[in-house]
Amino acid sequence: MDRSKRGKPRVQDEEGVKDGDNREDDSRRDKRPKPVGPATTSLDKAMSEGVISPDPDTPSRTPRE
Repeated sequence: MDRSKRGKPRVQDEEGVKDGDNREDDSRRDKRPKPVGPATTSLDKAMSEGVISPDPDTPSRTPRE
């Protein structure tokens, strides 16, 4: 079996199981707020007119500066 195709080694420490190299996967761990753009304009308008209401469990969006 080709060892280069195996996944990253896992290590166990006091916080639990983590990736062996401790690098963060940017595509999965990017928690920055998403930019507010034209795709959300109609949602913002509908919420301001009271047509739809925001989910109380979802934090409000903040645009990037």
